[in-house]
Amino acid sequence: MPTTFYNWKIGGEAGYGIMNTAGPIFAKTLLRGGFFVFIYSEYPSLIRGGHNTMQAAVSSKPINAVYSQLDQLVALNWHTVVMHQDEVKKGGVVIYDADNSRMPPLTGTHTVKKAKNKVKLRQDIKFIPVNFTKIAEETGGDKIMKNMAAVGAALRQFKVQSPLQFGGQAKSKVDLLEIGREVIEDVFESKGQGIVKANQRVLEAGYNSIRN
Repeated sequence: MPTTFYNWKIGGEAGYGIMNTAGPIFAKTLLRGGFFVFIYSEYPSLIRGGHNTMQAAVSSKPINAVYSQLDQLVALNWHTVVMHQDEVKKGGVVIYDADNSRMPPLTGTHTVKKAKNKVKLRQDIKFIPVNFTKIAEETGGDKIMKNMAAVGAALRQFKVQSPLQFGGQAKSKVDLLEIGREVIEDVFESKGQGIVKANQRVLEAGYNSIRN
């Protein structure tokens, strides 16, 4: 099979489980789906509301680095779109929270002037709005779970055939949604079945929000 590379990044406010929940669950799902995965985390903000990102490079062959251009950017807030849309390769995808599309006030090196210059959306990439916050509140009961809605949407948009299918180890198409549900079970098992089921529901709702 040909070697496949896919670069993914998720970004948003500190406190929404980007570094320790959403990013790792996305990566573990693809790992169990037969891919090789290399992750890179920027040092998180120590202040709730600061900007965090996590990046995953996915390949059909062993990989030991991430790449500069992204195939998919997942934005839990508009700040992430503004800061990182230039990293998305031509023809790539940005999945963003339609419930949180207000440009936040910026300070320091991220000046208002700079933000206004960069807020224009690129025309050579695809922008997909998903109501992460609404999905989390209505399906899981808490907006903190919008990271799971984002992971679900990201998995749906990940349209790369698993190496397991080429190698004959999988008799049918690898179901990333089902694998993601299993990963959530493992990650949240200690918190009880209520939390597990709620996160699984939100993951599935986020997955189904993307129409192919």
